[in-house]
Amino acid sequence: MKFTFDSLANGNAPEAQITVYDDDRKPLVLGVAQQLGRTGAGGSVYEIPTAPEFCVKLFKPQDLADNTKRKHILSVLEMMLEMPECARNPNLAWPFGLVYDKEHSMIGYAMRRIPKGYVPFKTVFGGAMSVKREFPTMGRKELAKAARNFVETLDFLESVGVRPTDFNPENFMLNERGEVRFLDCDSYMIYSRSGKAMTGDMYFPDCAAPELLRNPKSLCAPRTLEQTSFSAAVLSFMLVMTGQHPYSFVGAQDGTTTGTPSENIIAGKCPLGKGAGCRQDPRWYALWSWLTSGLQVAFITTFRDGHANPSLRTPLAALAAELGKFVYECGRLPERNDLSPKISKPREAGIQPTPMAFPTRGYAYALHPRMAHPQYGTRQPAHRPHGYGDRTSNFGCNYRPFGGRQYR
Repeated sequence: MKFTFDSLANGNAPEAQITVYDDDRKPLVLGVAQQLGRTGAGGSVYEIPTAPEFCVKLFKPQDLADNTKRKHILSVLEMMLEMPECARNPNLAWPFGLVYDKEHSMIGYAMRRIPKGYVPFKTVFGGAMSVKREFPTMGRKELAKAARNFVETLDFLESVGVRPTDFNPENFMLNERGEVRFLDCDSYMIYSRSGKAMTGDMYFPDCAAPELLRNPKSLCAPRTLEQTSFSAAVLSFMLVMTGQHPYSFVGAQDGTTTGTPSENIIAGKCPLGKGAGCRQDPRWYALWSWLTSGLQVAFITTFRDGHANPSLRTPLAALAAELGKFVYECGRLPERNDLSPKISKPREAGIQPTPMAFPTRGYAYALHPRMAHPQYGTRQPAHRPHGYGDRTSNFGCNYRPFGGRQYR
């Protein structure tokens, strides 16, 4: 489909220094003064003066001057433009048209601009005070909504053959209602129609699966669904725990934090649950105790059982379902919605968390054709709880095709 600036808006742009062109060679003037505050590693982002709900990303000149990089960028963008379902998803800053210089050479693309009121996940990872400083009315319920919307958007991307690779918390944004937005979508792993994975080596150590950290060479290989599930669980945990990392623990003697999160991920040192062999920081225990037992087990299953065995990691749809239950409970019990509870949740006599049983054999779902395995085709062993259906149907946790309306 041809991309023209007329499809965005009409009007006169203010004086500026940068001019870009659409498919019809129609110029659009971008003001240097309109450069947005956040500049990604791959280039600079500018607002469109005549269409404030959209923006333009321009790649770095040195990347475009490198023929190999330029071909890779163009190949990825061409595949992304063939995926209108992603462009329609309001959660994604997805390309919907290329922009060119005066020689009609590609220099960037147009995309939907992130509305005002959104901040990076990292902004609320400094404890309850950081949340209240940014969003005074936000409770734990809205953080859980953000985590659920985040996981469901990942599940949507998985259904169309796309996997994020860089889970830097600055690449994902949320607002006070728990709605989310994904940035830097041009760095995602995308399967071409021929089945070839277009991917890069971008990653964030504190959110990466242990097998990736142990073997850096595997970063250039296609990422797996289980690796996405691991990273999704890390960021979801940090959202509902206001920044506490699941692999952060303290020493038994001095009570100080031991090791970095990435070092502890490699070593498998997770303090959650009984028999962990290391101790959670007591300051965070009350917050952890008010999570629903199902959500606690979902996290423990991924971080401890799934550390050495990726097939045991909680699937995206199952994690979204447990986060949804926690959202409901936060609305029902004020203590669960409290960002800094004074006391831990009392133990319920005779009630023990029920382990989640995810079948690891004999249960298959239809993969997106672009993600077909060369040996198994589009039918692969799936690690989804029974009842969530397959990729061709809606899941049992109110999964919405194309993103749909978010929970409010």
